[in-house]
Amino acid sequence: MMKSNAFYLLFTLCLLFGACQSEPQSSTTTTADGTVVHSEKADVTTFAEKLAARPNAQLIDVRTPQEFNQGHLDNAININYHDDFFIEQLQKLDREKPLFVYCQSGGRSGKACHKLKKMGFKEIYDMEGGYLAWEAQQ
Repeated sequence: MMKSNAFYLLFTLCLLFGACQSEPQSSTTTTADGTVVHSEKADVTTFAEKLAARPNAQLIDVRTPQEFNQGHLDNAININYHDDFFIEQLQKLDREKPLFVYCQSGGRSGKACHKLKKMGFKEIYDMEGGYLAWEAQQ
């Protein structure tokens, strides 16, 4: 009986551990106005591949101008997450075009993506690990 309980406990832990592995986290939701929004948290490689495959994409760096000036992805637009006019700057972006977002390590971009979803952007990609992960793979 004891071995059986231990087996089920181990089996359950394996399932839980497996569910926490680093798979691309994506979701498709519908906003109150009926807009379908696809969002995905992607590792550096997947982020780069999807960005390269979408020539009309918008690439947003939500770090501070100081961080941005120390290095950034080619063609990125700097929109500082901590700026008082952050939302107003996001509203100037095209909601119909794919939007790729990153920050230093993934925290601010995750928060920014949450706001972008609520604003009705249709296709959003958040780079997991941020610019630090990007630099580590270069």
